[in-house]
Amino acid sequence: MKIVGICKALTCGDFIPAVLDGMYNLVDEIVFLYPERDWNGNVRVNEVASVVRKWKRENDYALKITELNTELINQEEQYNYVIENVCKELKPDWNFIFDTDEVWEESQLQKLFEIAEKTVYENAIYCKMHTYIKSPLYQIEPCEPCMPCVMVRGIPGLFRGVRGNMTRPGIGIDHIKFHHFSYVRNNEREVFEKVKLSTAADGLQTVNVSEWILNKWNMLPDATDFHTTRYAENYWESVRVIDERELPEAVRALPIFKRGVK
Repeated sequence: MKIVGICKALTCGDFIPAVLDGMYNLVDEIVFLYPERDWNGNVRVNEVASVVRKWKRENDYALKITELNTELINQEEQYNYVIENVCKELKPDWNFIFDTDEVWEESQLQKLFEIAEKTVYENAIYCKMHTYIKSPLYQIEPCEPCMPCVMVRGIPGLFRGVRGNMTRPGIGIDHIKFHHFSYVRNNEREVFEKVKLSTAADGLQTVNVSEWILNKWNMLPDATDFHTTRYAENYWESVRVIDERELPEAVRALPIFKRGVK
């Protein structure tokens, strides 16, 4: 079974070394797509490409990593563009979809790929995640209901919706989880920019950000019901301060882990 990892990458290069460490030995190829603009159409300096290239020079012994560029802005169009290229040039059985702040443990990823190999009828696989906010040690509990699409069969035209959430037929896997450092960044400004940008890009309504900062962000880890999507606040119920040993070793080695959020 041939698996190609796919990531559209513009911001948040801080977790890239851990992201790649977790998957490199398990996938056949890795393709990064670098958009020139954010989801509001604003031109931005890519924060990921230089980190990927440094890791590539030092670690890509099997020459697995490829980089593409695009002027497309829409998420779904970006994914379909890179998936079409990957399916044409690399001909995978499955595409593994990941983001720049999503870290997998090898054991969990191995289980996911074993399920993919046995999957006959479904075109997509969804799974759960451990989500983190403000600090790498602030884990949202219980796991939020959202199950991102992480695997799409290697056939052009199948991918539908934001992050493939409308790709059908699909199967959800509850017992496999990755680490999503959703609102963990080097500084609060980057977090608040993501709050405003990501929900809008997903076609959703954002809560009042100023009130959220005052009543939720500033109260962490003691805040409750603090998801930033309006009407879904209770998707993030509470925070558990975890022991650092619960995180992958590659995450604990990152400067952003050692620094915390300023």
